[in-house]
Amino acid sequence: MTTKLRRSSLPADAATAWALLYAATAAFWALGGAGFPDGDGDSEAGDMGSLLVGTTAAGLAAPIATACAVAAVVAHAMTPRREGLLPRRLILAVGWGFTALLILAIPDLGGLLTHGLSRPWGEVYPRWVPRVGGTPIPTAVVVVPAALATILIVTAATSLMRFSLNVSLDRVPEASPDITGWGASAPGLLWLPWGLALAAATYAYWRRRRAASGRPRG
Repeated sequence: MTTKLRRSSLPADAATAWALLYAATAAFWALGGAGFPDGDGDSEAGDMGSLLVGTTAAGLAAPIATACAVAAVVAHAMTPRREGLLPRRLILAVGWGFTALLILAIPDLGGLLTHGLSRPWGEVYPRWVPRVGGTPIPTAVVVVPAALATILIVTAATSLMRFSLNVSLDRVPEASPDITGWGASAPGLLWLPWGLALAAATYAYWRRRRAASGRPRG
């Protein structure tokens, strides 16, 4: 049992360290430090459809630092030796809120979500998760963010395809003379298949969990 507790603290400790490091970095940007990577610091933000286009370090770095500091506290509270430090509902709300935000902001996490819909760890909390480890994950906790991600990906894919078509027909100018050729546009062609595959995986996951609970398949 002791070995299990030591091992289960590693993910939360790693998350705490990462959040504190990024909080310190964001605080450095908020105080005028160089290197802010988003908004005005990203020369291709507009071309790539960034949600942070037009933002500045002065307006965004401080909220990022605050959010990361909150994440560090919550992650620290998830370690076995700090069990009970914060209410369980608060930990889950903050944790899933950050998860949803990162899934929408970082495509790689969306890919991880897609993979989890077909794997056992997408149905049961890992053993190292405090209090709920080994218990079934509520279906809505997985289906809702997966459905939202599906809508966003398919919407972005269709918009990109319409834009690419208009560019090829010379109806509109290219977004940037620096972003040309198949290397810039080809990855976007995979968004629609990914979105449709995610939709199918989400529906299959919902049906599987519904059948496992004894409810008739709809």
